[in-house]
Amino acid sequence: MRHEWRALVADRAVVTLLVVLAGALAWGLFNGVRWQGYQGQVIADALREEQARFARAEETIAAARARKATLPAFSDPGNPDTAGRNFAARYVTLPPSALMPLAVGQSDLLPGYFKITTDAEQTVLATSDTVNPLQLLTGRLDVAFVLIYLYPLFLLAISYNLLSGEREQGTLALTLSQPIALRQLLAGKVAIRLVVVLGCVAATLTVGCLAVGVRLWDPAVLLSFAGWLWSRPTACSGWPLRWPWRWAGGPPPPAPSCWPAPGWR
Repeated sequence: MRHEWRALVADRAVVTLLVVLAGALAWGLFNGVRWQGYQGQVIADALREEQARFARAEETIAAARARKATLPAFSDPGNPDTAGRNFAARYVTLPPSALMPLAVGQSDLLPGYFKITTDAEQTVLATSDTVNPLQLLTGRLDVAFVLIYLYPLFLLAISYNLLSGEREQGTLALTLSQPIALRQLLAGKVAIRLVVVLGCVAATLTVGCLAVGVRLWDPAVLLSFAGWLWSRPTACSGWPLRWPWRWAGGPPPPAPSCWPAPGWR
């Protein structure tokens, strides 16, 4: 294990891959923070518009009463139908969570606010923000995307030659001449690579979250962060390590839950 650790640290390709992985995680976290700020700003603007609309409606009603004037039904805030359709409409909001920078999800498709009115159902369902459809199609590169789609590729890159490299160099037979089984040797190689990669992921995300202001000192946020950090990277670690384990003669680890099933469409 100690020899494997030294060989791994001395490999410049592994160090380069870890730097690239840390950079991809940092960029995904940066994108998540920007989207979290945008969502919060949009919700704040919607609530300010609501309060300004209420104030204008009250001023209109007060001015009409002072003049003892009768307003048209379509512009009278005191009319129940008009008020329900426009002046008295309320916003229902879903504020961004503390860990939203880690996973944007479908928040770009499903806005964090909705305007509740008494208008017809077709009119209500047709209201949406104007967004570039190409941007919605490609999605946003966040930390969840990096861990689900790119992280297994990094594991493949540093573990594709677990045994083939030593076999080509002629050191595998010499190693197996010692009192060590092939599965034990493979388990040690896999374990040291998982520790290195998972340590890089955990350190990058912890430092990044603290740098962007995520309240990791809050017990609830810290517990959610720890559970998310444990479930995603570890679940996505099984898929790229299935085939070396099967090559060694043992049953492969279970398929990761973060990847679609073979029949998924």
